[in-house]
Amino acid sequence: MNLFKRVFGDREPPPALDDSTFGSMVFLRRDGCWENTTFSFWGASDVQLLVDGGPDGPTEAQRVAFATLRDSRDALLPRCLDALSRLRSEMAMPEGEFVVRGLTIPSLEPSSDGQLWTLWFDCVGEDHFWFGIQSDDEWKTIHPFADD
Repeated sequence: MNLFKRVFGDREPPPALDDSTFGSMVFLRRDGCWENTTFSFWGASDVQLLVDGGPDGPTEAQRVAFATLRDSRDALLPRCLDALSRLRSEMAMPEGEFVVRGLTIPSLEPSSDGQLWTLWFDCVGEDHFWFGIQSDDEWKTIHPFADD
C-alpha cells in the first residue's frame, strides 16, 4: 500500500444530489452544508447557495422557508437594497449596483444559530468588500453588514 493512501485513505467524492427545489448540490462535509454554485435567485444567476444540514440533504422545512423568501422578493429586496445603500453611505464608498451573489439557509433547528439567514451581495465596482444582510426572525428585521 502506498504511503499516501495509508496517511489519507481513499478519499470518496462528496455526496451529491439533485434537489427538487435547490437543484444539483454537493455536500461539504467540513462545513456541514449542501452547496450549489450555479443557483438562480431573484433574477441573479451563479448565486452560491449553502443549505445547512446533514448528509441526508435539505429538509422540507428549509424548502418551505425558502419558497416564502423567494416569493417575498418584491417586498424584501427593496428593503435589503435600501439598508445596504445606507451602510455604504456611512462607509463613504462610491455608488454601485448591488447584485445577489450568495444565500445561506440555516438548519432551522431550534438553536441560536439555527435561524440565521445570510444574503450576500456584490457591489459592482467595489472589489474589496462583500456586503450582506442577515436575519434570524424570518426577515421581519434585517441587519446589513460589510465584510472584507
